Amino acid sequence: MNQVIILMIFLISTTATYCQSIELIVNAENATQTLKFLNLRSSDTTEARKILSLEGTEGMLQHDSQFNKEMTSESFIKELTDTNSVSNVFGFKEIRNNLTTIRATIQLLEDSLNVINKRVEERLRKYCPEKSETINVYFVLGGNSDGFTDDNNSFYLEIQYYLDLEDIDGIISMVAHEVYHIIQERNFAHEIEKLKLRDTLQSVYMLIRNVYQEGSASLVGDPSSIKHPKGHSLFLQKKYKRNLLKLEESFYLFESLLLQSIENPNEDLLYGIAFGAQWDSPLYFVGYEICTQLERKKGEDAMIEYLSKSPTYFFMDYIHLYQSDSQVKYKFSTATEKALENIHDQMIK
Repeated sequence: MNQVIILMIFLISTTATYCQSIELIVNAENATQTLKFLNLRSSDTTEARKILSLEGTEGMLQHDSQFNKEMTSESFIKELTDTNSVSNVFGFKEIRNNLTTIRATIQLLEDSLNVINKRVEERLRKYCPEKSETINVYFVLGGNSDGFTDDNNSFYLEIQYYLDLEDIDGIISMVAHEVYHIIQERNFAHEIEKLKLRDTLQSVYMLIRNVYQEGSASLVGDPSSIKHPKGHSLFLQKKYKRNLLKLEESFYLFESLLLQSIENPNEDLLYGIAFGAQWDSPLYFVGYEICTQLERKKGEDAMIEYLSKSPTYFFMDYIHLYQSDSQVKYKFSTATEKALENIHDQMIK
């Protein structure tokens, strides 16, 4: 299972541009080796350091430590080898209590690859450009995130978040969300190289780009259609419902953060408030709502065009939409419109 190749062949429509093929290369070394180590109740630091050197572990540490500075290589070794460790930032105490279920989850993933392949294909079909993709998938144990990407080649699933064996839908939703982020990064690359924004506007760009990226990925991985949610898919549905009930506040928050980012930029603070789990990721759903309205107006393949454009086009199109369509409930203030137009003008020079 360490290098399982999944070929995802997509249909090509004559009326829209769809994903042609995606090749997912799955690496489960961290999950399987960590599970084996914990089953043995080992305290061998030499063996633990072998796990530390695995690609999946390195990627997990690099990402998760950004959100918790206590997540270091040494604390990883300590928590992995010492059952009495006071520290538990990697969650190994809970993982140790669920080893049998985790083993079954890994087996489920292996046995269900064809199903996952087909269902992710269905979710991605209308959101992708027509070209082949190769993406690395890492299954890991330990950490503080259910799923994330680390570059434009790889994404990670932290298996301890997916312990309901009847919740394959939750895994499919997360895989689709993260794969779409990688597709976004690859298509955005040439646009990033063209950026000419002055330094004081980089925080603004970060904010609007993430609203677009997280909003559209949340649309692709939308769990709302799951009929019998369990485990992680139930968690996701509750999160979506919570956030969609407070969209008025979240749009106001977006406007406040946008204007503040122009006057007093602080990317770490902005990102944490706008997209951090501790705040329930409110601006994911500002982006999700904008995507939903644009798709309603422009058609089901509307999101494809924004993959290779500046994210300012995403906002400009939304402003033009609500100016002419009374069905759109959430609108920006004049100050926000002017700020977005100014950024857009600089981006397309």
